[in-house]
Amino acid sequence: MNAYKPLNLDELKSILLTAGDNISFIAGGTDWVINNRFRKKSLDCLIYLGQIAEMKIIEKRKGELFIGAACTMTDLANHSLLNKEHLAIAEAASSMGSKQIRNHATIGGNIANASPASDLSAPLMCLNASVYILQNSRIIKIPIDKFFVGADKTLLNQKEVVIGFALPEDSTALYSHYYKLGFRKEVSVARFGVAIAIKVNNSIVADARVALSAIGPVPVRLPEIENLLKHKSFSRQTAKEAGIILRDYIKNTSGREYKAWASIGVMEDALKMFLPAMNQNGEYL
Repeated sequence: MNAYKPLNLDELKSILLTAGDNISFIAGGTDWVINNRFRKKSLDCLIYLGQIAEMKIIEKRKGELFIGAACTMTDLANHSLLNKEHLAIAEAASSMGSKQIRNHATIGGNIANASPASDLSAPLMCLNASVYILQNSRIIKIPIDKFFVGADKTLLNQKEVVIGFALPEDSTALYSHYYKLGFRKEVSVARFGVAIAIKVNNSIVADARVALSAIGPVPVRLPEIENLLKHKSFSRQTAKEAGIILRDYIKNTSGREYKAWASIGVMEDALKMFLPAMNQNGEYL
């Protein structure tokens, strides 16, 4: 097996031109090391992406915030640009695994592996992110809701690589949060991953976006909850109604009764995170 460690995108492109089809990519390795144990056929080529300079940056560009695919969860959790409207991404990253895992796991791997319980998928979808993909020596950009095609499946082919993610600078979200429910407080796989972004005017929600992971094979937006939240202040009744919508969605899709049963409490806890932004003193109006 040949192994490569490109330091920039030009080197990666050159490697891909001559590499065969039986290749694999590794960055943090937190998923790859486990999955490779079950590989039936040995690889011809392994490419390490963790040192590619263009994939390790977080910066504002014209019209967008760019997050490189090789940025670790620790990078995301601590970065000064991931606050307020982009805070859901930092919160999701800080909720993932243990400190040791966060120091190695990357946002690109978390999304490219397409686990239904991925922590970063819901925040990126909620914030209308796009995915930059290296495809045949050129970089294309697609909306993240087109990227997932099923549980553990994306539209990537064998020689395509996620380079990074773009968050639109003109996002209507002034505040965002990520709420995760698992079996434990630490080192827990998400049973619910709830990302919410809102725009607030005078303690009233002017716009809202809601995305969830771990309730089906792919992350989803829930426009019924988004419409429910708009043009009102948060209340316990609003949280209950949002939970009922989520409960019914789960019953009509996965049918997982324990998740349907927990839906009202999940939405109440998720919406409570926005009370400071709504100028409410720790309680629903």
